Amino acid sequence: MPESPKPKRRPWLQGSGFAVGRKKSNSKFYTSTAWRKLRSMFIQQNPACVECGRAGKVVDHIVRVNEDETLALTWDNLQTMCHRCHNSKSGKEAHK
Repeated sequence: MPESPKPKRRPWLQGSGFAVGRKKSNSKFYTSTAWRKLRSMFIQQNPACVECGRAGKVVDHIVRVNEDETLALTWDNLQTMCHRCHNSKSGKEAHK
């Protein structure tokens, strides 16, 4: 009997494992249509990591969403980073 295909992951949906480790208040923001559209446009216009110049896949908030929610969807508060540089920045912020 043939097996049915595995369902595709949809990280923008709640409960898909995408928001593991995030505060619940943030997970609702990061799954919003407004954030996903802004993130997509920002990466198209700024494809390189601001730290190392490699291709960036992460859109990082300069001022964290938890610190100032009014800057969450502000273009000037965003920067593109590769995973390595973003993890380094986030780790340093977490251990301050």
